[in-house]
Amino acid sequence: MKTNKHNQTKIPNCFAAVTALGFLAATGGQALAQNNASGFKAFIGGGDGNTASGSVSSILGGGNNTASATNSNILGGSGNTVAAQRSGILGGTNNTITSGGVSGAIISGSSNIVSGNSAGVMFGFSNTASGIASVVVTGKDNSVSGTRSVLLGGDRSTLGSDQSLMWASDINLVAGSKGVVYFGDNSRNGTTSTEFWGDDIMIGRFANGLRFFGHPTSNAPNVVFRPDGPTNSMHVGINTQSPNAPLQIVSNATLFSGEAAMRIGSSQSGRHLAFDANEIQAAIRVPTNGNYTSNFEEIFINQHGGNVGIGLVGGSQIINLRGSEVRVNGTLVHSSDRNLKTDFKPLDSKEVLAKIAEMPVTNWRWKSDESGTRHIGPMAQDFKKAFSLNEDDTVIAPLDVDGITLVAIQGLNEMIGEKDAEIDVLKKSHNSLKESNEALNLRLEKLESMIKASSN
Repeated sequence: MKTNKHNQTKIPNCFAAVTALGFLAATGGQALAQNNASGFKAFIGGGDGNTASGSVSSILGGGNNTASATNSNILGGSGNTVAAQRSGILGGTNNTITSGGVSGAIISGSSNIVSGNSAGVMFGFSNTASGIASVVVTGKDNSVSGTRSVLLGGDRSTLGSDQSLMWASDINLVAGSKGVVYFGDNSRNGTTSTEFWGDDIMIGRFANGLRFFGHPTSNAPNVVFRPDGPTNSMHVGINTQSPNAPLQIVSNATLFSGEAAMRIGSSQSGRHLAFDANEIQAAIRVPTNGNYTSNFEEIFINQHGGNVGIGLVGGSQIINLRGSEVRVNGTLVHSSDRNLKTDFKPLDSKEVLAKIAEMPVTNWRWKSDESGTRHIGPMAQDFKKAFSLNEDDTVIAPLDVDGITLVAIQGLNEMIGEKDAEIDVLKKSHNSLKESNEALNLRLEKLESMIKASSN
């Protein structure tokens, strides 16, 4: 044993190249370069060039490690630095826990930095955990600044949202407020960054990866899953933070600009269904000599001009709804199959005819028709009052008008038949009277002849 000249602690001769300056400090091991345990109750177990200057700090081994904060600890490795209280590095090289990384930890790896309270880096190279309770599991050149967020792996990825989870591959950025879950891979081109701006996203199971795209200059994520929607059901929003339907898509794009808010299928060479704020379009395009600009059948509903086209052929609407006018360039048919009907009841045709005779029929125009076109017809209220048809007294079903017209015609036909029978009776009576009159005329002529003969 030999007495150390600095603190008079007796240590073995093999520790002669080691310095223990702190009160109750201790060092051990055979060092190539001098270890320095200068902190209160500091301890260095071995290695070389290590410095334990923090109170109750410890370095078990390795080289050129520094534990400068209270209760800071380094297990091994080289060039590691712990400057935060109650923090530790297990191994690796050139890893650093800064003074802000209280209760931080680095397991292994190289050139990793922990600066957030209770943050940590497990493995990898040049990773940074600066958010409170943030964690980088592995990878290279990754950074987590969100509170209680975890980056599982990847290269050159940044996770800036709180309470989020990310597992990426290459050059990814996740920013926002909280609750982001990102599983992505942007390594196909290796240069273009994938950016996601998220808030309040909750996702259940994943298969084959999942990506959400957005832009950090906007204040809304591209995709939102809300299991606590307005009706306590799963609501999905695209480009909206507050979806109020099972699926809500928000976009300022228009079909006229060549882009729709939602499109299913190809916009050029085949079938597609497209929606935007102004119109709905469904098309089946049939090419002619490779040209898709003609020969297509389409359903088209457009806000501009109030036009609705169904079955567009060559730009001509088979059905055109515009303003107060519905135009059908063809035959409009109603189903009237006996097999689809029940509860048949007979009608009194004369009674129907009498009701029609009492119903007001006027000449009028639609309030919404600025052209001033006039029409003739009954009011739906009068029609319902007369015949008790339809639940709504503001509409008249064309099929009911057709049926009542036919019954009225039958009533007129019945009345005409009755009048014809009366005319036949009158004709017979007239003929009988005519014959009687002719007989009387003959008798009168005979009497006149007899009178003339007797007077002569």
